[in-house]
Amino acid sequence: MFCLINNSGAEILGYPGIIHGMYAKGGIELVQHFYMTSNNNLIDFLKARSAVISTESNNEFSRSLIRDAIQERLKMIIPFIDRWPEALALMSQPQNVPTALANLLTMVDDICYYAGDRSVNARNILGLRWNR
Repeated sequence: MFCLINNSGAEILGYPGIIHGMYAKGGIELVQHFYMTSNNNLIDFLKARSAVISTESNNEFSRSLIRDAIQERLKMIIPFIDRWPEALALMSQPQNVPTALANLLTMVDDICYYAGDRSVNARNILGLRWNR
């Protein structure tokens, strides 16, 4: 549950009334915790997946790793899919955008790293071809 629970709501759900004060910033703290935990779990997946010696070419291995990583990360949302729009709404509030973007960029960076990309050039990461 991503929304902030008040005393009576917490007690109705069987939690102590004091629980509503556990998260000073409200539900966004729960969303951020889920996001960071999922990203850490994704790193474990990427480490295990990239440690397997692949018979595929490097390019094909990178593509399959990226595809598998995205699928794995999306699977982590499934238990919360009914409430995920609320989480997205919380992350899109102006005060939460910097942290939400940092989490997203960290996830993308981790996926690219384990797929073999060691560059720091945004053009390489995004696959853009710019003429000067």
